[in-house]
Amino acid sequence: MLRAPVERTNQDIFLHDTPLVTNVDVLAARAVETNGHFNVVVTLTETGAGAMARGTAGQQGKLLAIILDGTVIAAPTITGVMGERLVIDRAYSRAQAERIAASLSRQ
Repeated sequence: MLRAPVERTNQDIFLHDTPLVTNVDVLAARAVETNGHFNVVVTLTETGAGAMARGTAGQQGKLLAIILDGTVIAAPTITGVMGERLVIDRAYSRAQAERIAASLSRQ
């Protein structure tokens, strides 16, 4: 396991060697405005959704690292089994959210 800092926080997270999903598993990603700030909504492929569900089952209360260009951009707490749709809720600016969405999307 590798220790990594979480961007915009004073928090570190331990990363597994193998990711649950990668960009190949992203069907779409887009910036969405919510209450004056921007989040990133990610839709996974069927294969990606299955991998995410298997990887998050039984992991409630643990952190899930979201990595972009080698940087942990978010580490939300797993509250239950995750699947096809994920929201990265970090109160981004429009430009930040659009950059993240473009980088995550395989289009």
